[in-house]
Amino acid sequence: MDAASENFSALIVAAAGASVPLEEALREDGLETRRVTSMDEAVTAFGGRDNPALVLVDWNSCELDREKLLAQLRAAERPLLLVALLNGGDGVQEAQRLGVDDVLRLPAADAEMALRFSLWRRVLALQQAACAGASHDALTGLYSHGLIQEATQHELDRSVREGMPVSVLLTDIDYLRQINETYGHQMGDKVLAEAARRLRVALRSYDLSGRYGGEEFLTVLPRCGRANAIEVGERIRRAMLAEPFEIDRLRLDVTVSVGIATSLGDEQVSARKIIRAADHALYKAKREGRNRVEMAVSLKTWAGRSN
Repeated sequence: MDAASENFSALIVAAAGASVPLEEALREDGLETRRVTSMDEAVTAFGGRDNPALVLVDWNSCELDREKLLAQLRAAERPLLLVALLNGGDGVQEAQRLGVDDVLRLPAADAEMALRFSLWRRVLALQQAACAGASHDALTGLYSHGLIQEATQHELDRSVREGMPVSVLLTDIDYLRQINETYGHQMGDKVLAEAARRLRVALRSYDLSGRYGGEEFLTVLPRCGRANAIEVGERIRRAMLAEPFEIDRLRLDVTVSVGIATSLGDEQVSARKIIRAADHALYKAKREGRNRVEMAVSLKTWAGRSN
């Protein structure tokens, strides 16, 4: 599943006469681009067979009702990646509130744009794979068990080619069995769904997360070393604790335990191996009292253990 081999088109939404320097760079990267200046044109672009997968909204010069535009694009129920282009000013919080997937400040250096193009292509390829049959988990909306495993191996292979780290997190809901036994499995399912929602909020737009087991989420963090992975793990843990889960008039204090393993990109590593390492760290987090984040030993040390 090499994203670089996929063909995608980009739709640029900008006010008439506005300059969008990214447009030429997108074409040079091999993406067919189309530019529209009105909401009707943008929505109409999704009416045919060849729907654009990437939508870039010129946030500062656009004379449209951005909130209404994004709502209509999302309502099309087609896989797409929404990106806000900011040229000065501060519109990041508004863009995030309206549900964009990524924000790019212009002008951007060539290296930054190349990195973003690569990330966007990869996310779009995964979306396309999901629509082709490797579906999302129906309860949580996260990637299915099979697809997140495939994505893990894909990112491990990419990390070796690029010489960049990649981290894997296993997040487990503490005491979910007791919730099921006390309040019933329907309540447990609602706790899972809310935990998945908070997990997504805590991640970057290009991080990948799936339902790995009954109460476990597997998350892949591209270009993320050990220290940053620990920060993400703590951010996930705090997101669960930020406020009680309010479900069916009940307020439940829910915590998670997180196990992390990191590959530095200097050797070929299998998805099975890094997931087992993260699972070992998760077991340690639970053994040490739960509601905590633990990092696995170096994978070079782990190499002597059973795969």
